[in-house]
Amino acid sequence: MTTQWTRAAGVAVLLALLAVGSAHAQSDTKKVTMVNKTKFNIHEVYLSHVSKDTWEEDLLGPKDIMEPGDKLEITVSCGDWDVKLVAADGSTCEVRNVTICDADEWDVTADCGS
Repeated sequence: MTTQWTRAAGVAVLLALLAVGSAHAQSDTKKVTMVNKTKFNIHEVYLSHVSKDTWEEDLLGPKDIMEPGDKLEITVSCGDWDVKLVAADGSTCEVRNVTICDADEWDVTADCGS
């Protein structure tokens, strides 16, 4: 059985964007470095534009895993996104309305319990 992590359940989840670069228009694309600052391996990362109800393809691919401290460069369309992280046991952590292009580095941090 997997655990669904939600803020409503009192789980603290934070995707912190460090404002390093200049702001971009909503229609631009930008390269952003994603950094796993969690204490667990991330096996899948999905984005969904806030106006959509479906997830895009896994940013990591079927064979990649982001261990704590790992970095991944991604190219995203600027705007607001929903983000879903998947851990080794299949449990998920979702965060809504994240503006990814506000920074050059996207620090992913989560305290999703055990």
